[in-house]
Amino acid sequence: DDLVKVFRSWTAAAAEGTPEPQAEDHNPPSLSKEDFCVLVKILMKVVAEGTMTETMDIAEGGTIRRLEVGEIVEVLSGPEMEDSAKVQRVHCKALKDGQVGYVSIATNTGTKFLEDGGYFWTVTTEAFLSTALAASMPPPSGGKPPRKLKLGEMVEMRTIPEMDAATKMLRFKCRCKSDGATGYVTLSGPGGVYLKAA
Repeated sequence: DDLVKVFRSWTAAAAEGTPEPQAEDHNPPSLSKEDFCVLVKILMKVVAEGTMTETMDIAEGGTIRRLEVGEIVEVLSGPEMEDSAKVQRVHCKALKDGQVGYVSIATNTGTKFLEDGGYFWTVTTEAFLSTALAASMPPPSGGKPPRKLKLGEMVEMRTIPEMDAATKMLRFKCRCKSDGATGYVTLSGPGGVYLKAA
């Protein structure tokens, strides 16, 4: 019930063009909008190579592309039973490139393609947290120097990755597990991959 009240307060505020309720409001939500989105998003990790198809029906749907081990998908709906193959499938979006399609969770003999995962990431290339999605935006003047991310450090994904059009980098907001620092970090880009799903 509390989550429903929080959601309704945000949708009502958006419809009226008013800001989210703040701490001083009479009936403030118990969760921030960002925290709510973290709670409700469903991510799954590819644990065996499989295919993403255009339709729920495996036989009729064309192949969009193969999914590689270690990739992460965001579940948009499902799982639902695909009747012809007798497998559970989800409608999902690949975080790597934004492709949307249908993927089987496992074969009808139990071999897994997907499992829960993708909320935490390990730094594979040293980088800095930034205050904005745009990687090229300079840090605020007079503020603290950017927080450096060290090799092997773990971060929690707080928002679904978005493409920074200027740099062609896929970036998301994260929170460092070690000290709670938050900011934007690059998942991948022209220079390669910077984070690996833990």
